[in-house]
Amino acid sequence: ARFRVDGEGLLPDWLVCAGLDCPSGFAATLAEHPPEGFVLGTMSGQVHGGAEAGVEHQVHGRLVAVDGRKYTTEVAMLAPDGTTVGSARAVWIGIDPGRF
Repeated sequence: ARFRVDGEGLLPDWLVCAGLDCPSGFAATLAEHPPEGFVLGTMSGQVHGGAEAGVEHQVHGRLVAVDGRKYTTEVAMLAPDGTTVGSARAVWIGIDPGRF
């Protein structure tokens, strides 16, 4: 995914984390038979610093493991020079939206 925030200066940590959230969930859909919906169970990450406003970053996510309804993913945000500015590991829980 592409991630860019207009403005100047360094992005606050919470905004870098927000940019990691959805791509980590999308990675869960790469499972062989993904459920119709997901909710975020847990996410732990680290902001490494250096994410700049006005610059397009790349966010890469991957599916790490599937255990029943638990889908574990990893995600990283990269600056244009390839430097990692944030990373996280998430557990998404597969749900059936028709049951809610």
